[in-house]
Amino acid sequence: MGVRKAKALLPEVDGLDNERRVRVLGIIDKLRELGINENVSLPQLVVVGDQSSGKSSLLEGLTGLSFPVAADLCTRFATQIDLRRTAEEDAGVRITIIPGLLAQANDELKAHLLSFERKPCLHEFGRAEFKDVFDQVR
Repeated sequence: MGVRKAKALLPEVDGLDNERRVRVLGIIDKLRELGINENVSLPQLVVVGDQSSGKSSLLEGLTGLSFPVAADLCTRFATQIDLRRTAEEDAGVRITIIPGLLAQANDELKAHLLSFERKPCLHEFGRAEFKDVFDQVR
């Protein structure tokens, strides 16, 4: 989603964009990268609810991407989305799989899941490409 489109959808976020806040969010990102969030609670938004309660619609509203919502396509696994503010020339998309507890006990499965990575071109990445990735990992 382009910067202009994001601002058009969420005009009130302009007031939240300041140097101090961007610096704090950067520090939180670094701590998360170091795995500190395993021992210390860092800010995050978690979306939970019953089946068909609007979780995918909420995520779509936050990201601008369509999540599978049909009965046979509903999300049956946890989805982690990391959104970071960055200059447009530094922006990108990286899609990976974080193995869950069951995969941790199976080295072959864990390695297979960790090897999954897609880096679609940002300017060509949209709803159709996002759905294709979901289809690949299902």
